[in-house]
Amino acid sequence: MCGMHYMRMKRHGSTDPTKGSRGTAQERFERLGWNVTESGCWEWKEFTNSDGYGRFRMKSGESMVGSHKASYLIYKGEVADGEVVRHECDNPPCVNPDHLVLGDVQDNVNDCVRRGRRSPQKGEMNHAAKLDMATAQKIRKEYSSGGVSQQKIADKYGVTQVAVSLIIRGKTWMEE
Repeated sequence: MCGMHYMRMKRHGSTDPTKGSRGTAQERFERLGWNVTESGCWEWKEFTNSDGYGRFRMKSGESMVGSHKASYLIYKGEVADGEVVRHECDNPPCVNPDHLVLGDVQDNVNDCVRRGRRSPQKGEMNHAAKLDMATAQKIRKEYSSGGVSQQKIADKYGVTQVAVSLIIRGKTWMEE
């Protein structure tokens, strides 16, 4: 018996490739299982990433998907391109299909903001900010005094000319 047939016999009790199948996606999903919480969440028992989301492979050879997406696909149906599966319960490991709804990426971001897990960070609170309010005020003052181009100011402060223009026109870095 060759190595492949030996392993098939060891794993499945038969060399027949149609025997010992690990089952449908739903059978495998249910076999891996979840714990039911008091709130009715079905918390995925298998691997979860650092954000608490589980992973599941729908078919052999395919990429893994979020366990919540797998649950939606198995129990509710297709997820169209551009749609994401969102948690109404705000519990990342939950795979209860009754807690899952479809939406787009913006809906998902809005959920995060509404639940206080992501705030629309502006100004100095934004981790990617290159300026602070005092520097924005200097930029406005320098430009209003005349004789200096937006590009020169941009070069001086390490930002783009567009960023300087937005500051000057009051579209960004406005005092509240």
